[in-house]
Amino acid sequence: MMTLQMKKQQGLSLIEFMIAGLIGLILILGLTQIFVSNRQAFDTTAASADVQETGRMATEILAKAIRNADYWGCADQSRIFNNLNDGNGIDPDVLGFGSGLDGFDNNADAADTVADGTDVIVIRGTRGSSAIQLSGPMNNSSAVMDVTSVSGLNEDDIVAVTDCRGGDIFQVTALPSGNKIQHNTGGSVVPGNGKNSGPCAGGSNSANCLSQLYDTGASVLVPYSERYFVGTGVSGEPALFLRRGVLSGTNIGSTQSIELIDGVEDIQILYGEDTNGDGTVNAYRTAATVSDLNDVLSVRASLLVRSRQANVLDNAQTLTFNGAAVDGSDLRLRRVYTMTSTIRNRM
Repeated sequence: MMTLQMKKQQGLSLIEFMIAGLIGLILILGLTQIFVSNRQAFDTTAASADVQETGRMATEILAKAIRNADYWGCADQSRIFNNLNDGNGIDPDVLGFGSGLDGFDNNADAADTVADGTDVIVIRGTRGSSAIQLSGPMNNSSAVMDVTSVSGLNEDDIVAVTDCRGGDIFQVTALPSGNKIQHNTGGSVVPGNGKNSGPCAGGSNSANCLSQLYDTGASVLVPYSERYFVGTGVSGEPALFLRRGVLSGTNIGSTQSIELIDGVEDIQILYGEDTNGDGTVNAYRTAATVSDLNDVLSVRASLLVRSRQANVLDNAQTLTFNGAAVDGSDLRLRRVYTMTSTIRNRM
């Protein structure tokens, strides 16, 4: 009987080695391609989620601010008297309170912090729940106010007192004991009061009188002045900013800028104007072409939002915003978000 003997392997031939190496290289290339594709898909998905979240938050912030604009209690802005002293360097942008809504088109001031070519919207009004009210009638319009509480108020705060006949914006000059608010011309506070030089309602001729007498139940509210715009954030990315007027403390009349959310590259705003007084919007126009901003009933804002990360797309995105092609050479993902918000205090 014959016995077969197997010859032992002595090594690999060059051809076998090359074939094995080629197979390994093909496997590595395949795995690399899968990794790159998955990574690209992950980056694109993350960029899409980033842009969606930025667009959602930015439009919600603007929509809420616009809805609440021009609130002065139960009086409208045309009957609000600004009693702050013009002679002490009032910045009309911060302490003027001349309108509840304002806007600027296509910023071109290279010296400011607003991105060139973007729009700016300014919103003014008052906030508060009417928790502070007059507890008794004023005998004359320069008298100290008796109120239900002074909680949260400080000497030198800018406040507003309103009822359904009208309202006054003034500076608190003192808070005497017994829940009282004083509004003298104010030698210790700036800008102080005294714009109304009299004659004053109720017989007083003091320079610190308000525009009318206020009765029990009139509300004491907190006015505000806010500007929304696009600028450069701390990360170097474009961002939506809020610049608000300082209405209390030692820097009254100055402004404070707050970065709200980055990734907002541009903002363009149209104002819905009631041109015939029928209570409905007849045309959406830019701020420069609106006949009267007091007749604006709604605001339409379009935001160009981009991903924080560059090079997430294979090819430059084709996108038009405000009538012009958007440069997508950085391969970022961009989307346009448009919202329309009604100014409910004008309806």
